[in-house]
Amino acid sequence: MLLTALSLLLALLPGGTFTDDDGSVHEADIEAIAAEGITRGCNPPTNDEFCPNSSVTRGEMAAFLSRALSLPAITRDFFDDDDGIVFEADINAVAAAGITLGCNPPANTQFCPIRSITRAEMATMLVRSFDFAPSPTDWFDDDSGSVHQPDINALAEQGVTVGCNPPTNSRFCPDDPVTRAQMASFLVRALGLTPLSPPPLPSEYVTPDDVGITIGVGVIAPAPTTHVGSQKLTEEGALLENVIVDGCVTIEADNVTIRNVVINCGGYYPIKADESIVRTGLNVHHSQINGLRDTKLFKVNDITNLIIADNELVGGDDTVFADGELDGFTFTRNYRRDPLGDSSTHLDGFQLGEFEVTTGDFEISYNYFDEIPDGIGVTDLIFATNNSEMHIDVIGNYISAHGWYTLRAYNLAELTVVNNTIEAGVNRAALLNSPGPHHFACNFFTDGTPVLPADIAGGDGEGVTYGDCE
Repeated sequence: MLLTALSLLLALLPGGTFTDDDGSVHEADIEAIAAEGITRGCNPPTNDEFCPNSSVTRGEMAAFLSRALSLPAITRDFFDDDDGIVFEADINAVAAAGITLGCNPPANTQFCPIRSITRAEMATMLVRSFDFAPSPTDWFDDDSGSVHQPDINALAEQGVTVGCNPPTNSRFCPDDPVTRAQMASFLVRALGLTPLSPPPLPSEYVTPDDVGITIGVGVIAPAPTTHVGSQKLTEEGALLENVIVDGCVTIEADNVTIRNVVINCGGYYPIKADESIVRTGLNVHHSQINGLRDTKLFKVNDITNLIIADNELVGGDDTVFADGELDGFTFTRNYRRDPLGDSSTHLDGFQLGEFEVTTGDFEISYNYFDEIPDGIGVTDLIFATNNSEMHIDVIGNYISAHGWYTLRAYNLAELTVVNNTIEAGVNRAALLNSPGPHHFACNFFTDGTPVLPADIAGGDGEGVTYGDCE
């Protein structure tokens, strides 16, 4: 019945089987009994919750033990107060096995299935279930006179319980109810199961619900109402803010800031920084960039220390079309939605190195890349082309259906891909035609399965490494 630890770990979803036990000291034990089929959850039919802090009823206790011990079905009805109870068959099974006698001695015609089970009663049921030997030691100072004291001591002798008042653990709290989380740990110890710590959830990423809250115009200042035409920013330290630009913006200066701005560009490049010299310092944040069909929302060439953050980016096809020296390029916490195109379109989130050698460190982090509409041709989130020599960190993003190859790396491009969630159903998570080095860790599809080397074309190359979730 017991599965290997490795196979169980591979079956676990990021964050675990249940949504309400994250951070619990008992989570690994809850996962272990879930993997063995001892628990199914507490909110049928969904069963995505465990209710770890709820008390265990006597009926639930019977079900736990019946499943844990694989007890056979019994036709005899032992008690007269469990008719119609979902756990009736389990109650009869544990009664037939001698694990319970009932709750109203000496008649013992009742089981009290909806009453919370005490820690002392639980001790006795476990000792009977596993035939634990008596203990010569009196382990606790608060169970004297209890009919369950010998069983409590036997349970402590086996290491199934350590007490209820850490770190001293001089007490057992025999009359306290047992929580479902505590019950999971008792069962894991009694059965000798291996606790299973689930992979952590990927890092937090931006969602569409964040728009208007942390992203885009109206967050750091009231939404603009003043309209201006196309802008060319030519002065060092230029600031464009709190306006609606009915046109496009051209950058021809260092250390330019664009914030709380709406850009409605009817041209090819809503924001263009494409001179023949290397510029430094462009910060575009809390703005909305709107593009038309065939628009590249950002066209940048030879600009370092470029930050695009907390923006809503709408329409167009490519998000960023970039060449040259791009060191210090950070694209973070943006919401990218509704790109435009048709079956002939090659739509890229980031097309890097199309026309000249393109170098630098580029971080793409904590963004939400929304769904690509139906009917659009080839799509890639990253298309690092034959001139790319960049190191690209892809961290903590939510990546909806961006086509056959989500991440493409050619030439000398290097990818570090960590803590991302990728929509299930893409043909490959990445295509690696460059020697790397590349590194992947803690990436998951939306159905909870991890991104494995088999999901990456070229992912079995010598230049590719894989790590665990941290």
